[in-house]
Amino acid sequence: MSLRTTLTLAASAATLAGSVALAPAAIAAPVVQNGCATMGNGVQRCVLFSPVGGRLGAKASITDTAAGGQFAVRVTNVRLQVWQGDHWGPYLQADDADGWHRDTDTALTERRNICGFPQTRMRVRASFSWRGTDGVVHSRDLVTDGTARAMEC
Repeated sequence: MSLRTTLTLAASAATLAGSVALAPAAIAAPVVQNGCATMGNGVQRCVLFSPVGGRLGAKASITDTAAGGQFAVRVTNVRLQVWQGDHWGPYLQADDADGWHRDTDTALTERRNICGFPQTRMRVRASFSWRGTDGVVHSRDLVTDGTARAMEC
């Protein structure tokens, strides 16, 4: 018997790529729908749902898009989170600790059957860093918009 999981993504005006959402007393990570955001002319960061065979995980990647490899890049702490009534809680997490990479770094959580979470709101969040030839390290999180829901198993 095969399981089929469909992930629906609802668009919202507040979740355009690169937009910033305000949280109480703090500025939250930029929010995107299942996709990518580019920081200036140098790096592209992506947070994605990773469904395979009725199982769901989270994937994150960062790529140096500048000509000539101007940035070393790394992605850490990729998480699939679920809404728990008043906050986002952990479900799956991968603490990618393989260090800096010349062009691209990718991290992926394990995948699990999500049939036990019908209609649960989910999102992907990851932490990214990039270091220029001047040695300055920049760090920023990126998160999907939180409107994805587990459907039909």
